[in-house]
Amino acid sequence: MTFDPQAPPGALPGLSRGVQTALLVGLVGFVVAVGAAKRGPSAGPIIDGFPIGEPMGCGVNCEELVGAARTALDSREPGHAEVISTAFFMEDMTNPVFYPDQAVLRNRSGTLTVVVFSLADGSQHATGVCYCGTVPAIPLETYPH
Repeated sequence: MTFDPQAPPGALPGLSRGVQTALLVGLVGFVVAVGAAKRGPSAGPIIDGFPIGEPMGCGVNCEELVGAARTALDSREPGHAEVISTAFFMEDMTNPVFYPDQAVLRNRSGTLTVVVFSLADGSQHATGVCYCGTVPAIPLETYPH
């Protein structure tokens, strides 16, 4: 390699300006990707303190599940707007807001279904219903993380 006194500061000798630009763009992209990977998984939606996971069906106990969740909603949010729809979700036990150490295995007896109510005023509210080896299901007003 020879020294080129006309080359701009920081230029790599022997490489065209296009190649140098491509290398710089690649390096910046790599740094951004590494930074994103170090942050870990992004937090999913949280409604009323419940981490919302994948959608699910309500199973064979739909009436019991909705009834238990509605009891918790009515207790926590008295006088709320009319419920216009109901959806069921798995609990997101990988949400880094609640579980920052992804290496720790989490388990609990029973399953928690997160029931999300969409209300006539446009708001959404969530409650959890736990099937923890008990009959009937246990409604939860707050998330038991």
